[in-house]
Formats: sequence, C-alpha cells, structure tokens
Amino acid sequence: MYLFPRLDPEQYPIDDDQAFVIDLLRATRVLVTNGRGFNLATPDHLRFVTLPTVPVLTEAIGRIAEYLDGVRVS
Repeated sequence: MYLFPRLDPEQYPIDDDQAFVIDLLRATRVLVTNGRGFNLATPDHLRFVTLPTVPVLTEAIGRIAEYLDGVRVS
C-alpha cells in the first residue's frame, strides 16, 4: 500500500523535506508525505500511497519524475 523511496542526497540535496513536499505539490499537484513525518532523522525519504489505479499512479509518478529531473544536481 505504501512506497517509501529514498532520494540520493548527492543528487537531491534536500535540507527541508517538508518544504520540498510543498514545492512538489505546487509544481505537480501530486501530494506525498515527507520522511521526517515518520520520525526519520534525515530529509531524504518520501512516502507515496499506492492505492490509486494504475493510470493515476502512472500519471503521478511521471509528474514527480519530471519535477525531480528539474531539481537534480548534476
């Protein structure tokens, strides 16, 4: 039901995962939860709910991928 991916801090240097989630929401209209919301010590995880239908998940993951491509450090 859930996916809890870790974003590589070398490619995605996120200092504030809550701000990152809000920026992601504003840019993509896709809501995920920040990892520190689950008592993780580092801001490098996101939590996704995988209950929507496959087409909805495919669209959401595509939007997230586009956003991540734009914020990735080379």
